[in-house]
Amino acid sequence: MNSNKIALVSGLVFSGIAGVLATSISAQATPSSYIFLSENRQNTIKVADPSGNYIQDLIPQDSNGVTGIDGLAIGPGTSPDLYVGTVTARSIFTFNPTNGQFLGKLVSTGAGAVNGQGGLGSVTDIAFGPDGNLYVDNFDSFVGPHIPDGNPIVDPTKTDNILVFTPSGQYLQTLNFPGGGPQVPVGLTFFTNPSNGHSELLAATRGGTYDTNTGGTITAGGNAIYSFDLTSNQTTGTVFATGGLLSGPSGLVVGPDNLLYVSSLDSNKILRYNLDGTFNSVYVSDTTTLGINGPTALLLSPDKTEFLITGFNSANASIANFNTGALINNFIPAGGNSTFGFGKNEGALWVTSAQIGGAVVPEPLNILGAASTVIIGAFVKRKMKKK
Repeated sequence: MNSNKIALVSGLVFSGIAGVLATSISAQATPSSYIFLSENRQNTIKVADPSGNYIQDLIPQDSNGVTGIDGLAIGPGTSPDLYVGTVTARSIFTFNPTNGQFLGKLVSTGAGAVNGQGGLGSVTDIAFGPDGNLYVDNFDSFVGPHIPDGNPIVDPTKTDNILVFTPSGQYLQTLNFPGGGPQVPVGLTFFTNPSNGHSELLAATRGGTYDTNTGGTITAGGNAIYSFDLTSNQTTGTVFATGGLLSGPSGLVVGPDNLLYVSSLDSNKILRYNLDGTFNSVYVSDTTTLGINGPTALLLSPDKTEFLITGFNSANASIANFNTGALINNFIPAGGNSTFGFGKNEGALWVTSAQIGGAVVPEPLNILGAASTVIIGAFVKRKMKKK
């Protein structure tokens, strides 16, 4: 069989498979929204529909040096990129959010350093602000996880902060927590202050007592939510909320009722605060009733009727009713499973196809390439035997 005939057969087979696959994909209903979850053992991003049903891994596992995925954010524009912050790679990467194509490393370790000191370290959360810039929780004091509980070991000589970059990765400025030193920053959100109309950033710092890389322990600052007035270019935060029932604040989200919802990681609660920082009420008194131990990420569904909550200690995720706080679906059981993996799901997004520039689809060329190679190989082998 000559090369021209093989090429013709290859084209026909490839086109046929493409047609079948396209028909299959188009026949499937596009979900109303997607849940993206980081998986820090397999170093990938799991995609689920709004009910928590697994769809696919968005990016190949353990690829392109992307390790310890944590913070996730969708960039600006009609064809936005997916920004991925990493704890162990200590960098920020970008991907196509619909097919997982790797776009590159946007921000490298040490970016934003002053006189060779500081700069980008471990990234625990990222979010785009109302000014269109990328805000990064910079856990620079992180050394590694304590075994077996996974809590951090910290370097007492390092200072945690928030770094600000343009969408293209250019460093702009550093926002500091009062007191300096290790803070264990873990969550970011933005709101408009109702008293003056200013845009404000809220940042959660877990604080607590941790082992150090020098063999001792340190009580990190934090266990507080800090506010930064972006309109006034405030570069050192002030305490927004602390004390009381708050113990290890992590996930932050402002609800449609203009209350701040906070996951309290070390007390298994979700608390509500008024936007002046005063305590409002307990929303969920015990997150273990939702299957969650150590609540971290806290997200509203795009239609603002449901909550997504992930567990640091239980390594899983649940969906709850926003109005009542009642469990809807513990779609990743405690400890994980073979579908969603067995790692922690600290980085999370809940987005519509419009927000990511289209529906999430598999990369058809990879599937078609493999399938056509097998079929063409078998066809050629059969023709050769006939000769």
